[in-house]
Amino acid sequence: MASVIELWLTLILIRVLLRVGGHAMYVCVCNAVTDCQIREAYCAGACSMRELRKRLGVAGCCGRCAPCARDVLTECRQRQQRATPLLAAAAESPLTAVG
Repeated sequence: MASVIELWLTLILIRVLLRVGGHAMYVCVCNAVTDCQIREAYCAGACSMRELRKRLGVAGCCGRCAPCARDVLTECRQRQQRATPLLAAAAESPLTAVG
């Protein structure tokens, strides 16, 4: 069973892998929602447009942001899928102190 520290480190790794660049881009102008906020919501469990709409208001007004928001969600899913083998390898090897 994974320790609390291992789970915490895994969550941090997922969040780091999902981030892109250092600049936020507005996806939903009506509700001032950025791509970074969508990524954070994804990490917190919002894996569908319906969940994004409930949590952030994305595509709840004019709807013009829906394609871009969907693209950010797809990107998050793809990054998470690429990270899965890394997480599995990290879970199999014990944590050791360096130095």
